[in-house]
Amino acid sequence: MIKLLKYELKNMYLPYVIVSVLYLACMLIISIYGELKGYENIFSDNLGATTSFFIMTPFFLAIFGAILAFLGLFIVIVVSVINSFSKYFFGSYGSLLLSLPIKLDYILLSKILSNVICIACATLFYIFCLIQVFSSFSDNSLAEFYSELFKTVNELSVGNVLLFCFYWFANIGNFLMMILLTLTLLNIWHINSFVFPIGLLIYFCLSFAIGFLTSIIDVTLLSSTNANILENTNSYYDGDALNVYLFYQGFKAFILCILIYLLSRFLILRKMELS
Repeated sequence: MIKLLKYELKNMYLPYVIVSVLYLACMLIISIYGELKGYENIFSDNLGATTSFFIMTPFFLAIFGAILAFLGLFIVIVVSVINSFSKYFFGSYGSLLLSLPIKLDYILLSKILSNVICIACATLFYIFCLIQVFSSFSDNSLAEFYSELFKTVNELSVGNVLLFCFYWFANIGNFLMMILLTLTLLNIWHINSFVFPIGLLIYFCLSFAIGFLTSIIDVTLLSSTNANILENTNSYYDGDALNVYLFYQGFKAFILCILIYLLSRFLILRKMELS
C-alpha cells in the first residue's frame, strides 16, 4: 500500500506545486509592500497620479493573483480528486490495476490518503503564507507578531486542536467519498455522454438527500443543543458547546465516510463480478 500511495502522490503533486508557487509569489510581493509600507505611497501628496499608479500596480496585481491562486487551488483539488478516481481507477489504467493481485481496499485507500495528504499540505501552506502577509502589515515586529500568535495558540488545549483536526479531516473525507460514489454510479450506469453535467446532478442530488436525512437526525437528537448554541454566542465560542458541536458534526461526517465508502466498494465489486 505504501508503494501505491507513493505512486498516487507522484501522479497528482505537480498541479498543487504550480498553484502554490503562484500563490507564494503573489504573497511575497504583498509582504514586501507590507514591510515597506508601500501601500501608503498612493496617498502621498508628493507623488503624482502616474507615479502612484505604477507604484501600486504590482501590489493590486499580486492581490488579484493571490485570489486567482486561491480559486485555482479549489479547481486543482476537484480536478485531482476526479482524475485520481476516474482516470486512474475507472479508466484503462484502472482496469489494469484491478487485474493485479492487490486488494481493492488498498487501491481505494491509497487514492483517498494521497488526496488527503495533498489537500492538507496545500491548505497548511496557504495558511502559513497568509499569516506571513498579516505579520508584514502588523505594526509589531515579526518576532512580536509570532509571539502573540503562539500565545494565542497555546491558550487552546490540545484537545480543542485535535477536535478541530478531526472535524476537518472527516469533512474532507466526506467530500472525497461523495465524489467516489458519484463516479462509481456514472461508471456502473455506463454514462458516456454529458458526463460532467450528469455527474454534477448526481453529486448535488446525493448531497441534498444525505443533508436532508442528517438534518432530520440533527433535529431529533440535538434540537435543544443546537438551539442553545445559536442563542448563546458566548458559550458557542467559549464553552463546551462548540466542542460538542464540532465533535458531533465530525463524528457524523466520519460515519458518513464509512457508509459511503462501503456502498461504493460494494458497487465496484458488484460491477467487477458482472464484468
